[in-house]
Amino acid sequence: MFNETRPALQIPRTLVEYVLTIASFVLWLAMIVYISTQWPALPDRIPTHVNFQGEADGWGGKGMVWTLPGIGIVLLIGLTIIERFPPAYNYLVPITEATAKAQYQNARLMMVVIKFEIIGLFAYFSWQSIQLAFGRNVGLGSWELPLVLVIIFGTCILFVVRSFRMNKRSQHE
Repeated sequence: MFNETRPALQIPRTLVEYVLTIASFVLWLAMIVYISTQWPALPDRIPTHVNFQGEADGWGGKGMVWTLPGIGIVLLIGLTIIERFPPAYNYLVPITEATAKAQYQNARLMMVVIKFEIIGLFAYFSWQSIQLAFGRNVGLGSWELPLVLVIIFGTCILFVVRSFRMNKRSQHE
């Protein structure tokens, strides 16, 4: 947002970042294993979309079950690479020598948390699709979309608020 020269810092990852990144890859792998074990029993037609009541209203070939893991691995690898370059992110506060380390850590942690949430949601939706293909009515119904939006946007809002608070604190020091 601001046109400033940002400090290029090498900040080691935190334990939380390592754990969430590993958990994201494990979740993705679990999604692959689950789909692989269910594949032989899957019907030729599976649900690809669920309406607000949690009922399948879109259908596709059984191979569609691989769509979310495919998109998931691209996001997982892409976000893991992007996490390494916090000076290139867009910030809503000015980045100075005094604020850079804290702002970079906050932004990187936000990326790691969102990555974990996305992969977790993809794993859930893959599981749900397979359950619906087998005729099991699972899901949160009309609560599903609002919950997904609260999870993703809530995380973004939380980290943006943290960023403003960190910036405000550094101005008073």
